Amino acid sequence: KMSIPKRIVFVDVETTGLHPYIHEVVQFAGIIYDPSSCRILEEAEFKVEVRNLSAADPVSLQMNGYSQVVWDKEAISKGYALHLIRSFIGNNPWGGHNVWYDKECILWEMNRWNVPYDRTKWPNHRNVDTCSLAYTLELRGLVPDRKLLTLAEYFGTRLPDHTALNDLRATIEVFESLNDVYTQGTLSLTSFQDTPFKRPEEEIETNSEIKRLRCLQMIENLKSPHFQ
Repeated sequence: KMSIPKRIVFVDVETTGLHPYIHEVVQFAGIIYDPSSCRILEEAEFKVEVRNLSAADPVSLQMNGYSQVVWDKEAISKGYALHLIRSFIGNNPWGGHNVWYDKECILWEMNRWNVPYDRTKWPNHRNVDTCSLAYTLELRGLVPDRKLLTLAEYFGTRLPDHTALNDLRATIEVFESLNDVYTQGTLSLTSFQDTPFKRPEEEIETNSEIKRLRCLQMIENLKSPHFQ
């Protein structure tokens, strides 16, 4: 029987470019999420020292709001940041939007700067990825792509802005909306319906009984192969 995780750690990193083997993490955000209660338990966000600014992509730096003056003042050292990331995530499943990219960026940084970790035990191999979960929306033609901004606009949830913590909060809202989709049975890989999904935002947020049932259903949904 597949066990249901007690915690999911949603992770988002901003980087100096698109290639993990070259570019560095400049900002990290993590949210510890309890799927049994649909609650955010803890948040973390910090800027990370950049050691090879000459290899950075100027466009990525601009999108991430990088400022050398600000980073020199606020960023924490590379080694300490990576230890904090490892400690914060722990052995929990990872969550995110295209979470494999964030995981790869972190692992490249760990290896690049010789930060020790037990590769047989970390990171956890289980992932909750909203980009993958949204595949059927794109397949049905309901969205043109599976970008986080596109999905947030489709569901009417928080919009991402290329800052790590806000983007992570936006990811969790998309995740909860996708959970509603699968809970209501309006979307599946084998059943195509003509009626687009509409999220009952106000009702879900104000009715505690609906919230409770929604959380119980989320636990069942996490047993699905879609969430592995």
